[in-house]
Amino acid sequence: MSEQPSPLEFLRAVYLNDQLPLSVRMRAAIEAAPYYHPKLAVTAIVADGDLGERLDRAILRSQSPPKLIELRPNETKAPPQWSGPMPRANHRAEE
Repeated sequence: MSEQPSPLEFLRAVYLNDQLPLSVRMRAAIEAAPYYHPKLAVTAIVADGDLGERLDRAILRSQSPPKLIELRPNETKAPPQWSGPMPRANHRAEE
């Protein structure tokens, strides 16, 4: 029995085969690309404590009641006077 190619070797053979339709070759190239070209990734280095401690602190913060902003009316200004609805503008073209 002959040795079987790996799936990646098979895909490479497909996209390099000029006898196959372009759509088949493109699909094989798309499927193989992530194995040839690494993805960009972001990593974070946390300085204060480990991840478990930070998660515990975040859970405690999420369980506390939210901080409320007290609204105090500005009593130095007179309240605006309402004069009724604004007139509608007629944007239709005159015929």
